Amino acid sequence: MRRSKAEAYLITWAIIIGLPIYFISKAVETDRLWGLIGRLSIIAGIVVLYRAVIWMIKKDSLMDKYQDDSLVSKLMKRDIWVGQTSEQLLDSLGKPQDIDEKFLMTKKKEIWKYNHKSGNRFGLRITLDNDVVVGWDHKW
Repeated sequence: MRRSKAEAYLITWAIIIGLPIYFISKAVETDRLWGLIGRLSIIAGIVVLYRAVIWMIKKDSLMDKYQDDSLVSKLMKRDIWVGQTSEQLLDSLGKPQDIDEKFLMTKKKEIWKYNHKSGNRFGLRITLDNDVVVGWDHKW
């Protein structure tokens, strides 16, 4: 039976992260404080493992979809650029919290809003014309 990429990553990361953490926690079980630190390190290792596996699965799925290392690298870094398609923007930043749409005679204009502050204030507004990024406004 062939393993999926996710299973292979999980096994690899479990060995790389999990085994050292397990042995460290076993070595310090004699002392209550060090035992607690060992258990917390196991929890931290599990969280790191989970995030690493999710990141690798996302990267592999984007590579399967786009077949372009530089594009996938930009998407994984959550970059925005002029000319980016709406599909690439979704793969990069995820679903926006709000979208303003206007339909004009010759084009569709949208503003995708991220990082809600309050009311109608957002930290990031990305403008798309006909599903292509034409600009953005980022407020710190």
